[in-house]
Amino acid sequence: MHEGHRLRMYEKLKNHPAALEEHELLEILLYNAVPRRNTNQLAHRLLDEFGSVRTLFEADIAALQEVEDVGPQLAGYIKCIAFFFQRYNAEKEGSMPVKYETESFEEYIRSYYAGLQYEVFFVFVLNEKNRIVCRKKFTDKERGSVIVPPQELTRLAVRYAGKSFVLSHNHVAGSPRPSAVDDELTIQCEVICSINNVRLLDHYICSPEGLYSYYQSGRMASIASNYHIRRVMGRKENGKNGIDEKQ
Repeated sequence: MHEGHRLRMYEKLKNHPAALEEHELLEILLYNAVPRRNTNQLAHRLLDEFGSVRTLFEADIAALQEVEDVGPQLAGYIKCIAFFFQRYNAEKEGSMPVKYETESFEEYIRSYYAGLQYEVFFVFVLNEKNRIVCRKKFTDKERGSVIVPPQELTRLAVRYAGKSFVLSHNHVAGSPRPSAVDDELTIQCEVICSINNVRLLDHYICSPEGLYSYYQSGRMASIASNYHIRRVMGRKENGKNGIDEKQ
């Protein structure tokens, strides 16, 4: 009975989101929690009781359950949404930069990795204006090290139409200088990026002793020169096997 109405609401959300009123947004939000009932009246009751979306999401579970047709599961669903947006706003204010600029970006990753007791690897996808359009996190607390599947880099490049990547990871202790494993991973990423016509701008390593940048050290330029796919294919065409030693 309500299927046609819900389809119309989804179309409105898709094509004219700014035209949706507060109760209509809440009505759509409740669809997943209340699959077989009209949520329009429920949305009105919730807003009449609490006055606004903000005070609705600030209400505790007991207060939510005092509203007609709101049981424990629906109250929990509403609070889950509230906690989700608290996390969202905290991360937004915590300030991952909107745009990749060296100073603010380095400040951000120093702050993120400070005191972290396991390894986290990030791939930041940038568009043509150097805006960060995706931050993909890789971690494995049990292994203590991180594996980045090559196909995942390709997927990120394609899905977000990325023009460039910035990598970062941390050393839990010791120096931020790259290990042989770090070098090999950076080389692998350069090859994959160049295959997908994506520029690898930098790879940062953060540790309690400081921050290392492949770009600022000059090693990024060396890796790009030696391991861009055109260079690799050129060596093969010239009869050379394998890959040149790193400079």
